[in-house]
Amino acid sequence: MIGKIIAEKYQLLRKIENANLRELYLALGINTNKQHMIRVCSKSYMLYLDHFSKVLRTMEVSNSGIIQIEDVIEDEETYYIVYEYAQGMTFNEVIDEYGVQSEEDVIQWARDIAYTLQYIHGLNPPIIFSNLNPRNIYLQPSGEIKLV
Repeated sequence: MIGKIIAEKYQLLRKIENANLRELYLALGINTNKQHMIRVCSKSYMLYLDHFSKVLRTMEVSNSGIIQIEDVIEDEETYYIVYEYAQGMTFNEVIDEYGVQSEEDVIQWARDIAYTLQYIHGLNPPIIFSNLNPRNIYLQPSGEIKLV
């Protein structure tokens, strides 16, 4: 799929992650020259797990602790979910590369995550973040945390 152009708007540059029926790619906006992350998901997978309704709902949310969904494109078999580009590393990558982190940093990150979860769970209706794991938490170069 590397090099594939999606809806004449985005070109897939490289695979970031592979997880069964959903892959994550780094992409370039053709007209904007801006980097994005694109989750490529089987429609049957998204509908079966009821993820698509969460995706559409999350597009309406603006919070600095959440990686924003910028676009959703579909074809006959696939959804392409376009996210803002998350600079930095996932918690998995941080741990793999740097090992154990300072207690001070971990406490601050836990607070940031808790505030973001409190915000989205407090929406009406709430968005329940049901897959909190190190792959879905990005540490930005600024030290901020973003959930995807």
